Parts: sequence; structure tokens; C-alpha cells
Amino acid sequence: MDQFGFDFGDPRIRLGDWTLSLQLFTFENVYGLDAARLRTSGDDERVETEALGLTWAGAQEKAEGTGGLTVERTEDGIAFTARGTHTKTLRRAKVVLYGLPDGTLTGFHFTDRPIGDGQAFAYPGAVPHAHRVHTPLLFLKTAEGDYFYFQSLESEMRPKTFAVYRDPRGNGTTVELIHEELATRMSGAIETPQWRVGRTADPERIARQHVEHVRKTFGFVEWQSNPLVPDWLKQVGFVAYIHGQHWSGHIFNSYDDMRVLLRRLADRLDGRHILAHLAGWEGRYYWKYGDYTPDARMGGADGFRRLCEEAHELGIHIQTMLGGNCANREAPGFWQWGESSYMRRADGGIEWGNAPDWDTSRAHETSWQAWLNPGAPGWHQHLLGQASDLIEIYGVDSIFLDTDGHWVNDPNYPVFDGFRRLRDTLKQRYPEVMLTGEHWSDGLLAVTPFTHDDTLHNLNFEHLIAPYVRTYPYNSWGDPGRNSSGVFEGGWSAFKPSGDKPHIIPGLVFVDGTLEAAPDAVDAAIAHARRYVANLAR
Repeated sequence: MDQFGFDFGDPRIRLGDWTLSLQLFTFENVYGLDAARLRTSGDDERVETEALGLTWAGAQEKAEGTGGLTVERTEDGIAFTARGTHTKTLRRAKVVLYGLPDGTLTGFHFTDRPIGDGQAFAYPGAVPHAHRVHTPLLFLKTAEGDYFYFQSLESEMRPKTFAVYRDPRGNGTTVELIHEELATRMSGAIETPQWRVGRTADPERIARQHVEHVRKTFGFVEWQSNPLVPDWLKQVGFVAYIHGQHWSGHIFNSYDDMRVLLRRLADRLDGRHILAHLAGWEGRYYWKYGDYTPDARMGGADGFRRLCEEAHELGIHIQTMLGGNCANREAPGFWQWGESSYMRRADGGIEWGNAPDWDTSRAHETSWQAWLNPGAPGWHQHLLGQASDLIEIYGVDSIFLDTDGHWVNDPNYPVFDGFRRLRDTLKQRYPEVMLTGEHWSDGLLAVTPFTHDDTLHNLNFEHLIAPYVRTYPYNSWGDPGRNSSGVFEGGWSAFKPSGDKPHIIPGLVFVDGTLEAAPDAVDAAIAHARRYVANLAR
């Protein structure tokens, strides 16, 4: 974790045992409060501090602007908000807490993680050198077994970063709590939502309160009563994860192969309880993203239509995989809908996302792979149109949005709003169609409560999230025949069966020959599905 090699000179504010400071960030530099122009008032229960000037260069230089903190006691710690003004655009406000004990870090999506040389956690999207968290809550577990918690009581989806490290001068653990304004409304003023920090012996109580807060904020509801979830999906007890065509053009299953597979599965389990998730159905996986139409080598439009029709005759529902924010710049018409829709970071730079080694050249050069903002009119309308065509022409029952958790603070259009509008339009047009996503976060639970994010298979506090979500085997999981991950870029992954939990719908990965190569694993998965279906009726 990068640090300054000098004392930045921040004046510190104290309330009881808590010590804090504030830094403000433009796109050009970082600023502290001017200690010579700092006014503080309050008592043992509340402190208000306001600086009528700022400093930079580690307090060697002065700058115009203001900054302040309001800190109040709570039953187990403190609550505070920060604010600032500057002559230039402010993007972030960082509150630093000092002198905390050593320990390990834990949160909703990961087990205990040592502080080590420093850890950073980002919400809602990943940033370089930071772990992604699904909701802005972090715990520091001490050697004594109690917990410090750090929580943002946010009212919308805006970026948060938590940074935790040991003070290099030996003064305990330092925690940074960083808020970033939505780039679409950044200005010369910034104000954070309320942060709450405290100490507790019962982290589940804090987690439960936090889930209730984000539930009200984003409006997600329990699975069984969720109007986004069609009745047919509530009867699904098995997801057949069928791999089609790899990026290289290698075909695992053609449309006819998929039809045969689904017939054989329907012989063993009522088709009403089967969802067929099709990855690489459109042709070369990822290379054809943005052009979601059937592939000639796999059987063409007629072959895909026969697949969907026969699946429906068997009672099986079809889910097709689309890139929610990713497309090939070589896709037909990209200049019309893609060029104006690039995802951009808050500083205006184009976001290029990840760079898989699709061709195994070890070059990781994927400049053809454009990352697009679903909130941008061009890509939003194209994605909506492509999904609508699949539903209307072929009767596709569910649209899966790949990489929907890839979030950036775009200064042109809010990413999350784009997904919400897509949800609303599809639901209005096609009430029985499901919108599914790769990832989950507190906000995405209100958009895509059906997801294959594999963090949900082994999650801290999962009983608090499970009522609102359903998941199934992830894209990278290996098949039981030869541990192939099919179209997924990893290539190989040890087979593992689905977890036996109510929020995990049993499923299995199918590449070519899986039924013949792993009959025992298929039998076990179908038996698991039958048990799951039996429990649905209770």
C-alpha cells in the first residue's frame, strides 16, 4: 500500500478515546485542514470542528477552501460526517482514525484477513490494489475477541474505500474511511453520508442492522415475495450450466448437442424444475459480445430456435448470457452505439476493465474488448434491443448480464441507474422474463436478485442475505468429467458439487461429454435437485 514518506501535518480532532483527522482530494492534489485557522467547539458528547483554510504539500503551503467534521458519541462509539469546499472540483473526503488495536479484518464476503502490509477494500466496484466489498461495512477483530466496526450509512450507491494498516511509527492500527461523490455531480463542495464506528462483542447485530439499512435504501425484498422473480423461477431446482463456443472458436456443445442434453436431463427431472444457462451460445465467447445473435457454426438461427422450442416443450426455461457492460469494438454497428458509451473513470479516462489471456499468447492484450456504460443511451438502447429480440424471436426466458458488478464512477452517466432502468423496462415489457446477474452487491440485490456470484456459496453472515437472493454454480467451476471450465478463460477448475443450502439452487457444469464421463456426479446432482424441489413444496 502506497504511503507518504513524511508527516502530512493533519491536525487531529479528539472525542473521548477516538482520534480523527480529515483530508480532501481534488483531481490534482490532496489537502489537509489549516491548523492555524481551525475552530473547534463542543463537549464530551459532540465536537464540531471547522477549518477556514486548507494546506497542501504536508502543510508547507496554504490553499483556499474549508473543511470540517461533526463527531457525536453513540452507544458503542462515534458517528460523524465530513465536509469541505475548494476552488477546484472535490472528488473525495478521507477521515482517518488513529491508534486502534491490531487484529484481523472481516466482512460480508470474506473470512478473517490479516492486516499484513496493509489492506484496502472498495465498494461497489473493484479498484486497483483493493478488494471488492459488496456493502460498505468492515470489521476489525481484536486479539481479545471483540470487534471494531466501520460502517457507511449511505443513501445511494456511491464509492467507498476502507484502508487499514499498521502505523509505521508503531502507534497502533490506522483506518482510513474514504467517500467519493458521484462523478456526475462533483463540484467544489463535498459532504459525506454519516459514518458510524464502534466496538462490539456482537458483530451479527451490527451486520443485521446494516442489512436492514441497505434493504430500505435500495428496496430489495425477500425472494419468495419479490415481484421481479417470475413464478416459474421459484420452481426451478436445477441449473444446467451448458457451455457452447470458446473464444478461440472451439465448440463444446452445438445447439443440437444442447437439445440432446436437455432431453436427457428432462428424462430424469421434470423440465419445469430445470433452467438451462447458456454460456458462449452466440458464438465465440466474448469476441461476439455486442452481437447477441445465433452462430452459424453452432446451428444458426434455425438451430437455436429449435433448441428453445424443444426446451419449452419439455418445460425447461432458457437463460442466455449477454455482456452487461462489455462488447467487441469489431461488433457490427459499434460506431453507432459503442463509441459514445465507453465507461469512464471519475477523472475522465476510459475504463478498460480486465484483460484475460483469451488466446494464451501471454500478452493479455484485449484492446478490442470495450467496456461500456449501461447508463449511456447508445449502449443502453442496443443492449435493450438485443435482449428484446431474443425474448420476442426465440422466447428466451431469462437474460443474464455478465460482469454487471463491474462499476466505475462515470462522470457522464451513472452506471447503476442504467441497470435499474434496464430492469424496469424489461419487466414492464416482459413480466415473465427474469433479469439475472453475475455479481451481487447491496444495490444489485434490487436489480438482479438471481446471480451466480460464487461468494454467495460461502459467505459471512449469509443467513442475513440468503432470504433475498438465489445463486447457482459459477462460470469458472469445472465440469465433473474432466474439470474443464468450458468457455471460461481459466480453462480448468476442480469440480465441486453445489452447496446444500436453501439459497443455492443445485446445478452442474456441462461441456462436451460430461454426461458420459461423469455419470455418478450427474446422478448425485439430480438427486440433490430432487431434494431441493421437494423442499420448495413445503
